[in-house]
Amino acid sequence: MDTRDRLDPPIPSNCFGNAVFPCRSTLNTIQLVGEEGFGNAVKEIRRSLDEQINNEEGVLKGMDTIFDRIEATKGKIKFGVAGSPKFDYYSTDFGWGKPKKYEVISEKFALAGSRDSKGDLELGFCLSKHEMDAFTTIFTDGLIN
Repeated sequence: MDTRDRLDPPIPSNCFGNAVFPCRSTLNTIQLVGEEGFGNAVKEIRRSLDEQINNEEGVLKGMDTIFDRIEATKGKIKFGVAGSPKFDYYSTDFGWGKPKKYEVISEKFALAGSRDSKGDLELGFCLSKHEMDAFTTIFTDGLIN
């Protein structure tokens, strides 16, 4: 979650760097499978973001226990998303030109705004061959049906 304008005082939008903080959601596997699975995930992520954004104590509430919460998830199946379409990575120029390709490899799933057209998304995947084959099959089946 981009927190630059939600801090007190806010960080200017032209600041070099960012203030991205994790926003965590938890669902049971049964809630993620079937026709309602994707919608359930979106609703839970939205709920979690709203809770963090609208917290009276500010967006940093709970950051003092972030490492304890990460430790508590060891051994559990996790799905992370890195990046944001809100950050315009392709317009960034540090003096050596704008990037031709932007990729995130810190999570299995990455999200960025498209280089080629406004409003489109680039999705990145960092999966094993077995996971990628399964994803491809499910994704293709979803497009067909």
